This record gives sequence, structure tokens and C-alpha cells, in this order.
Amino acid sequence: MPELTANKSSDAVEAVGRALKVLELFQSSNSAIRLRDVSAALRLSPSSAHRLLATLSHFGYVHHDAKSHMYFMGEALFALARSLQYDVALRDGARRELRRLIDQTNGSTCFAVLRDSQAYFIDALYNPGTLARPTVGYTAALTTTASGRALMAALPAEFDALVRSKRVLAGPAVLREIESARMRGFATSFGETVPGVNAVASAIVSSSGRVYGALDVVIFGEPIWRDRLMTLGGALRASCARVAEQLP
Repeated sequence: MPELTANKSSDAVEAVGRALKVLELFQSSNSAIRLRDVSAALRLSPSSAHRLLATLSHFGYVHHDAKSHMYFMGEALFALARSLQYDVALRDGARRELRRLIDQTNGSTCFAVLRDSQAYFIDALYNPGTLARPTVGYTAALTTTASGRALMAALPAEFDALVRSKRVLAGPAVLREIESARMRGFATSFGETVPGVNAVASAIVSSSGRVYGALDVVIFGEPIWRDRLMTLGGALRASCARVAEQLP
């Protein structure tokens, strides 16, 4: 039985490898390939090559033109490329704004996204003059971090679903803070995650309403009085807006 499982796994890897090689053929062609191109490149019989192309066509990765009998890149492949393009634009744009925020605020900065009902920090820059050093790859509760609260304020339906399912526990104080964040455009956290570490965050929301993540300014060992809070919140909102301009 283990041998049969191993053989099935090997066959699956080989099938995926062949499909990827078909897609790579578009790099060397003039945007279109033929059945015999696939057959020759992968050393497959015409019938096997046809089945492979038919599978890719079924899932939208190639498009078969019945008149010319040529195969072109499919919409699913273009969608994948667009997604990668936007992911690069998001990360590059967020990194530029993290640097800008350090210069503007003298705090450390983070970029977080929603992952499995937690805030997941995928980028961070720290101000050498401070002790606050955010950690990339760190996950934290949505309800205790400024980034998590900013994300939940921008995603009311998702937040309500998480609370109803008890995957996220939110008391009255947290609910009030998230509602305030929804109205003013930024969220706060005053020592709830780490004592003495205060943060302000705002969500990156595109013109289509899609929420991509949140930018966060972290201040260590200093109170954030109202005037500074409003300055930080304004800077974060402006940074998030600049990132969102590049996204769908």
C-alpha cells in the first residue's frame, strides 16, 4: 500500500511538471503554441499532449482557437500574472511608505495583513533611535494590536463573522475602539500587546473597497497625546491612500 501511495504521488508531481512546462513554452513562442510543439517539447504522444492541453484549457490556463488549431494563454494565466503584479506593487508601495512614516514620525513601522483570524506582520522597519523593533513573521490577536483593529474596522462583515463564531473574542472596550477606528480612519493600541508599546494603524483600502492590509506606527515608552495621535493618524491615512492608488 505505501508503494502505491508513493507511485500516485510521483505521478501527480510528473503531471504538474508537464503542465508547467507547457506554460513555459509560451515564453519562447510568439504568444501561441501548437499541439506538435507540446508533443515534441515534452516527448509525449499527440494524444497525451492533447489531453494535457485539454485539461489546461478546462481550467482556463490555455485557450484553444478552433479555426487555427493554435493554443493561446488563457484568462486564468493572465489573472495570475495580474495578481502577482499587484502583490509586488503592494509590497513595494508599502515599503516606501514605511520609510516615509519613519521619517515623519520617528517611530518604528509595520505592514500587516489578515491571516487566519490574526494580524500577520509581513514587513517592518525600525527607527535606530528607538527600542521598538517590530518582528517580521510575527502574528498577533486582531483585538489587541492597532493593525488588527484597523483591519477589522475596514472589514465589518468579516469581523462580525469572527466574533459570532468565537474565533475572535472582543469585549465592549475593543468593540468601541473598532467603531471609533471605523469613523476616524485609524486604530490605536496602548500597551495591550506589550506593556509600554503604543501603536497607531490604518488600513489600505482600494477604490473598489478591497482591504489589502494595514500600516502601523509603533512608539516605545512614550505616551501618545491627542495632538500627536491625530498627526500620526493623518500621516498613516495619507500613506495608505498612496499605496491604494496603485491597486485595483
